[in-house]
Amino acid sequence: MRVLSAGGLNEGVRRCVEAFASSTLRADTTAQLGCISVGAAVPTGAPRYDLSSESSLYCTLTAAEALIHNRASSGMKIARLIERLGLSEITSTKTIRTQTGAENMEALARRRSARPLGFRQVTEIRLHAHLGIELAGILPDDLVPRTCCSAGLSNTGHHDEPHLECSPISAPRRAGEYSQMRV
Repeated sequence: MRVLSAGGLNEGVRRCVEAFASSTLRADTTAQLGCISVGAAVPTGAPRYDLSSESSLYCTLTAAEALIHNRASSGMKIARLIERLGLSEITSTKTIRTQTGAENMEALARRRSARPLGFRQVTEIRLHAHLGIELAGILPDDLVPRTCCSAGLSNTGHHDEPHLECSPISAPRRAGEYSQMRV
């Protein structure tokens, strides 16, 4: 089995997207395996923010004393959200960008301000709870698309040795599709 999602920062994602785009996967074998939402994290016990709508996110992003996100896929989604809401200039002095998601959660845990906010895939936030952070909420899919992982058999593999290729692809959830898979 060959897994394409391994590699350096965004390298695996690039290879996966190329495999799907170049039709090296048999279309009749592809399936979406699951999706992961982007969430917001706060220090344990900190007040929660309203993350339920575009207007509440606008208020939340302006009220937070620090916005912490990484340079990987979830961080790029947050940067696009900030830009879309017209907050790039307003938030530039309080935005902290880290290289990795782990550094992101460590930076959030070290913050001494009363209202820091960190962003990352929900599953990864929960993995770093031991640092003294917790999930504050999940961002709406229509504002920050989930990362969905799909797989399929390769056209280029030998028939007796099929390849499985996994691709994290950002896509908003379609009505009724995988509604129970929100992580």
